[in-house]
Amino acid sequence: MKVSEISVIFYIYLIEEWTGKFPEFTIEDGEEFAELIWCSLEEAYQIISYESGKEILKQIEKQLAKGKIRH
Repeated sequence: MKVSEISVIFYIYLIEEWTGKFPEFTIEDGEEFAELIWCSLEEAYQIISYESGKEILKQIEKQLAKGKIRH
């Protein structure tokens, strides 16, 4: 998702299935980089304060409603 106001492109990955422990952070160049937070869509609406983030959540919900992704 491109957010022109801040010149950023967000890449979103929706995980449909996972086995094992969820990671607590991302790794870049072999180093811990960014903390990860795992939550439901409902919780995400409360956590995310930026409109661009809420738009991403809406897009995920649309795909769920269409049956394009499962939950």
